Amino acid sequence: MSALLKIFDRTEGGFGGAPKFPQPCFLEFLLDARERAADDATSDAIDIAVKMTLDKMSIGGLHDHVGGGFHRYSVDAAWTVPHFEKMLYDNAQLACVYTRAARFYDDQWYEHVARRTLAYIAREMTASAGGFYSAQDAEVDGKEGLNYLWTASELREVLQEDEDINFAVHLYGLDKGPNFQDPHHREEKPRNVLRLEDRPERLAPRFNLSPDSLRDRMAEINAKLYEARQKRKQPRLDDKVLSAWNGMMVGAIATAAREFEDNSLLDAAEKGAAFVLAKLIDHSGDGERRLLRSYRAGEAKTPGFLEDHAYLLHGLLELARATNGSKRDHYLQQAKAVLTLADASFLDARTGAWFDQREDAKDLFVRTRSTHDGAIPSAVSQMLHNLLDLAELNGEESYGERALNSLVAVSGAIAESPVGTVNSTRALLRMLITAPGTVNRFQELAAQSVNAISPTNELMELVEVYASTDRVSVGSDAPAEISLFIKIADGYHVPAADPGSSDLARSQIPFRVGIINGTGVAAFAGYPDGQSYHDDTRVYTGSFELQVAIERTGDWSGTPLLSLMYQVCSETECLAPRTVELDIAIDRAN
Repeated sequence: MSALLKIFDRTEGGFGGAPKFPQPCFLEFLLDARERAADDATSDAIDIAVKMTLDKMSIGGLHDHVGGGFHRYSVDAAWTVPHFEKMLYDNAQLACVYTRAARFYDDQWYEHVARRTLAYIAREMTASAGGFYSAQDAEVDGKEGLNYLWTASELREVLQEDEDINFAVHLYGLDKGPNFQDPHHREEKPRNVLRLEDRPERLAPRFNLSPDSLRDRMAEINAKLYEARQKRKQPRLDDKVLSAWNGMMVGAIATAAREFEDNSLLDAAEKGAAFVLAKLIDHSGDGERRLLRSYRAGEAKTPGFLEDHAYLLHGLLELARATNGSKRDHYLQQAKAVLTLADASFLDARTGAWFDQREDAKDLFVRTRSTHDGAIPSAVSQMLHNLLDLAELNGEESYGERALNSLVAVSGAIAESPVGTVNSTRALLRMLITAPGTVNRFQELAAQSVNAISPTNELMELVEVYASTDRVSVGSDAPAEISLFIKIADGYHVPAADPGSSDLARSQIPFRVGIINGTGVAAFAGYPDGQSYHDDTRVYTGSFELQVAIERTGDWSGTPLLSLMYQVCSETECLAPRTVELDIAIDRAN
């Protein structure tokens, strides 16, 4: 927890600098820790981090104020200008964390954000049969965010009434001038990403309105703007239905249905689950059942990965929590059936560890065991939570015992990087709190375990990093440059900065240079292309050099450190991703 709070941006919320990602799994962990904080100082620190982050994301341009839902990430530290793509998995995770925060803090604004996010999903991302689509593009006619951007003259044309125009212009910051210029199309006129300056109840006095009246006015204005926006050319819809992402969304909607006591949401969650169970469970002629990954245009294909099973299982368990009687029993039975499929294809029964892919996967060169949490928490970490959920919902100790064994299997990765494996760390916290008697057993088993997933000493020997200097000075207009020389042991490789688009590439962590432990500084590297490994997968082997520029990007805080993130692989397995701090002092120039 202390590591998370160290990288918390105390000015703009979130964790780290630009580009800034929502990282809801960090917030979920902090909310778990908050419920069991040992003292008021810890509670206060967590509240500041969680509430500021949720507030800043919800008032910024990352949040689509007109249509609901969230864009992919913010290119700036203040959450103003997003990368405009909308992903199902982001909106599932954010709807869930806003729902949870709404109940924990009794916060109407958070409930409003969660409900509007789910309303957006129902309106624009849901097939008539109940499945959920994958994404909406960032661009229209090759221009970033064109569908979502506004000028003051466009607002006037839509709203017409002077009172509405004046309200919208000041509410959404157009009175301060444009905040977006397409960097790739300088001929385009500057426009505005709509954003609020503060939460609505704090803005209400400026408009001489009560908070409720302000929200009503916002809803009226947004409805008119949305109707006009829908007449524009729309971004391309990726209408694939993916098992994993649908499981996440089913879980998010079921959670909101339970917390907000909303049967209409429960109906949507049940319909989504029914779609996946009907369309993506393959009943082959030999009697074998298997979960498929993707459905589109009437065709389901590609055997599912561990994440597909993990997140569908999660969605079914959340439906079990949200229902009772025969429905609850039905969803528990479906969840157990999916767990059986996962066990058969991905579980190492000897160690309790999980593989990402099945042994007989097509074109499988490396059978990975990923523990790092990225845009989506790792499938391994979700399976840990699923087992704990089954232990709670089903009352069978065997599931808790399985969770303990699986936690032992990732204990090395947790010890190596508790922030990088934060969802597994959260599972460990859950277990230690709900079953404190397991503490000694976990420590004994972890100490005895020969952890092949994250052997720290071996990792340190497999990748060596040499820098051209051990100290740099960075000023507002004076970036620093460093040369890094990377040496990878024979017989091993690391996925390249752009590892490609193959299934293998997507399952691994790309090589990255970054800044940790502070804000206001960013690192930019000229990455080499790498070597072709298989199909569209690219890797680094042997030795290579890269140039890194370190620049000021905002208010300086903390003690920024240069870091490298990489994942070491051999021909047979990939080790856990690793983030290393480089012993290079970064000084702030006057």
